Amino acid sequence: MPFGEIFQTISLCKQTGVLTLTESKGSAKLVFSQGNLFYASCDNMSPFGHTLMKKGIITSEELENALTIQRGDEKNIPIADILEKTGIVAKEVLQAELKKHLVAVVRTLLSWEAGAFHFDFGLRVEKPILLEQGLNLPALLIEATRPADAWRQDLQTDITESPAEREEWALFTSMVTELLGAMSTNEVLLLFFRYASEVLNRCVVFLVKKKELVGMGQSGLQFRNEDPDERIKKIRIPLLDQSIFRQVIDRMGSYKGPLSDGLGHKQFINQIGGGGAALAGQVALAGQVAPADWPTEVFVAPLFDGKNTVALLYGDNIPHQTPLSDTRGLEAFIKVAGVAYAKAALERKLAERKGGGIPIE
Repeated sequence: MPFGEIFQTISLCKQTGVLTLTESKGSAKLVFSQGNLFYASCDNMSPFGHTLMKKGIITSEELENALTIQRGDEKNIPIADILEKTGIVAKEVLQAELKKHLVAVVRTLLSWEAGAFHFDFGLRVEKPILLEQGLNLPALLIEATRPADAWRQDLQTDITESPAEREEWALFTSMVTELLGAMSTNEVLLLFFRYASEVLNRCVVFLVKKKELVGMGQSGLQFRNEDPDERIKKIRIPLLDQSIFRQVIDRMGSYKGPLSDGLGHKQFINQIGGGGAALAGQVALAGQVAPADWPTEVFVAPLFDGKNTVALLYGDNIPHQTPLSDTRGLEAFIKVAGVAYAKAALERKLAERKGGGIPIE
């Protein structure tokens, strides 16, 4: 099971216990209570005490003193508990930093590709080491999958942001909230498409089958004598080895850049329509696309549910040929959508099993 699906199962079933994950380079432990995450640690990351020291919250001497106290105690008191009781760090600061530490651990674990897991049900853990409020699945996903760079460093609106960035963040947070309340995989797909249509001037969403892409929806396409939505639903794109679509699916990562002029790509652009040729009613010969109708930049991203790529997003800059807008918020949303899709699929399976039905893959 992918880590995201393990986490969803614990959250949906409101389990209490300790999840232990191991891989070739180390291990991690996550403490849950009623499906909420209260504590996490990972061998691949700096211990909590060292993280506080790196941030300048405590000194190396204060950390060493706390470690000395910890080593001399049979109960192995957590560093955070020692720092609070000795008055070195205020409780509020420790709680805020512990929340950031939990998110960082989960973000790291989401990148693990293989390993083993074990869950100890109902295992009691000393309360002082826990985050008081805990993190539920929606809160954790918003934090762990949002862009972790200068575009958005914290949840508070920064006065140095441009209006476009503030608008993008408002769109992201509102639609993630809506996304995490989705009850079905179809709802997730529609929200995935809605967000893309808000960011990209022209885009198409495809469902991914074994050997081809099947058109699901479009935004911004124009045809003189045909309804764009009806046309997109008829489109079938073979998943050729040399196509950007195949590469994105195999790599499970997005692509933003120029589109090569291979025959498969030319046939694809002909199907979804270039700028002037489609509107003028011109008929392009197989493999021929007018230069003005060829995108100078495209964006292709997979909706990955932890096991498979279930949908694919394509966007380009036809007809204006201007650079695409910043897609980092869109990429973060797609990651959350992938987890939400898996969550909705898992809820459906649990409901079907409870009702005695046979799960539909």
